[in-house]
Amino acid sequence: MEKEGNKKQQTRARIKSIGAKRFIEAGLRETMIIDIAKEVGIDRRTIYRYYASKELLLIEICADYLNDFVNKVEEISCRQCKNGFGKVEHLLNQYFKLLREEPDVILFLGMIDTSVGQHIYELEMYKELDKHGERLDRFLSEVIEEGQKDGSINSRLEPLEYAVTINNSLVALATRIAIYRPTVLIQGEGISWKLLLNQGKILLESLEHK
Repeated sequence: MEKEGNKKQQTRARIKSIGAKRFIEAGLRETMIIDIAKEVGIDRRTIYRYYASKELLLIEICADYLNDFVNKVEEISCRQCKNGFGKVEHLLNQYFKLLREEPDVILFLGMIDTSVGQHIYELEMYKELDKHGERLDRFLSEVIEEGQKDGSINSRLEPLEYAVTINNSLVALATRIAIYRPTVLIQGEGISWKLLLNQGKILLESLEHK
């Protein structure tokens, strides 16, 4: 039983690995789940035991990538930052650094946003994806609250609400870039990338206690 379980885990991991590669190369619309199955070395019937559709496969892949992204954000050291505002500034800079190095999570979020219907919001797999976004919101909220306590961040702002605003604003713009100008996001350059950086600066400036 243990060997069978390990084999299933390995097959699932291979499906996701090949699926991620094909989604990045061809996009959701042009990727056929039967082609993923062939590359994995399984038949159509078998792959559907793991994923009922390519959309569900994409959501699980995206959840894995977002979880990895949030883990890396949570590990960012802010020891050299003098106050809460400095920590938020450092975190946003690291956000952009991570996106430049690993843009795939935003590419996948963009595919979900434009190509998968709203019915997914009630699916358990999507709720799992959403949990990772909520973790990022809570993490940033705690840093904002720290800045309010030390006087470096405007105390009139509600920390969690503003953390959600920052994250949603940056993700919304980044996913639009990913959808319409994916090479810009991958290369981390050009006017669209500068707009994304400027959006981060505007959001940051609105936090500062003056």
